[in-house]
Amino acid sequence: MKKSERIFEFFFIAVIMFFFFTIGVRVFTKLVVVDRLGVANEFTKLVFFDAPKLNDAALRFENYSIDWATIYPFDKEAEEKTPSRNTENSLVIIPNKFIAFRDYLETYATDFLFGNNRITELEKKYEKIVFLNDASFSEPNDLVRTSDGYWTFICEELDVAEQAKSVAEFSAFCRSLNVPLIYVNAPTKTCKYYDFEILNALDFSNKNADDLLSALKDLGVENFDLREILHEEGRAHHEMFFVADHHWRPESGLWAARKISEILNLKVEGKIDISLLEENNFSKKIFRRWFLGSQGKKVTLANAKPEDFCLLFPRRYTNFHYEVKNKKIDANGDFSIFYNTDYFKKRNFYGPSVYNAYIYGDQPLEIIENNLADNDERVLVVHDSYGDVVVPFLALGVRRVDSIDMRYFNGSLKTYIKKERPDVVVALYYSSSMIDKRKYNFE
Repeated sequence: MKKSERIFEFFFIAVIMFFFFTIGVRVFTKLVVVDRLGVANEFTKLVFFDAPKLNDAALRFENYSIDWATIYPFDKEAEEKTPSRNTENSLVIIPNKFIAFRDYLETYATDFLFGNNRITELEKKYEKIVFLNDASFSEPNDLVRTSDGYWTFICEELDVAEQAKSVAEFSAFCRSLNVPLIYVNAPTKTCKYYDFEILNALDFSNKNADDLLSALKDLGVENFDLREILHEEGRAHHEMFFVADHHWRPESGLWAARKISEILNLKVEGKIDISLLEENNFSKKIFRRWFLGSQGKKVTLANAKPEDFCLLFPRRYTNFHYEVKNKKIDANGDFSIFYNTDYFKKRNFYGPSVYNAYIYGDQPLEIIENNLADNDERVLVVHDSYGDVVVPFLALGVRRVDSIDMRYFNGSLKTYIKKERPDVVVALYYSSSMIDKRKYNFE
């Protein structure tokens, strides 16, 4: 073997060993120091200098483990039918150790890799130069770009019969308790009336939603389609969303809360003051170029620009009691208690999503009591992450809003309703939700 070959071999092995060593140090620091001990200091900041999202102990409130099934237990029949809610693709749990191992491996090979974000950015910039900005450069296989530059996830065509049946059974249960259920379909970024190059060719989210709503209508389940309301009002569909995140903007969440409140008024005899939710009754605190969304993180800053993010504040005086038990939040105050302002202390494009500033992100159960409400209405909202920027605004018009995310709530929803007796139940899901059947496990 030539000397130059030996030098190259030594150098190659040294580089591999360096990366293995840094991954090992980062895994230990993340799992033991940050996650288990809850320590985030100058040492952990140095270890994760290029991946600050791994050093998020200081950012998040500590999560406390709560067995909701003990507080809201399943009946025996439901327990046999639905043991738990931990998979994305089945109403019944089938542990898959291979998938868990694959996910861990993927995380270790990306997030824990030294310089991963910078390496990915350089790769995307190289692709743009080589392909001269042609659309053929290697995008993630679940992500495409609309003709006007918005990134959007795509969804495969689904058989939604099982989801429709589950909603119908849940509706019948609510009806048996004299509690109306309203199913509200929120739009995805792909527009049903505009994005013809994507619609039902690459992305079937709208077709899936149409199929589900049609099935619900046939099954006698009351439902409302925010896509149609948005279209009837002549609003620019894409502008309701972030350019490089799959969520709609907080202003769109306020709009949705107003529309849902109008629907609720049909159930509670006009007791909700809709004027409270007019956008001109809110002030905005805007954080300029602060947010790189879920899609932006995938394509990196080489192909997506940071976007403005805003917090909305009612101009009128407000007073709430806010409870998130798994975070030990039990607070009284004005509307600002719904915001986790730690996200705005330091800009972090590749860190935890700033969208989670609203009601502390996805939580199993949150309870909001409006101490100034002029009615006694109680609304339960079962929702996905789209609801995070809807729930706090809904609370402006009613006495109490309970918020449940079925992906994280492992108790019985039916037992919860029996015990808490809301006046109305709203199921708010966006058009791609059918792919995650955990959300449709309403036992």
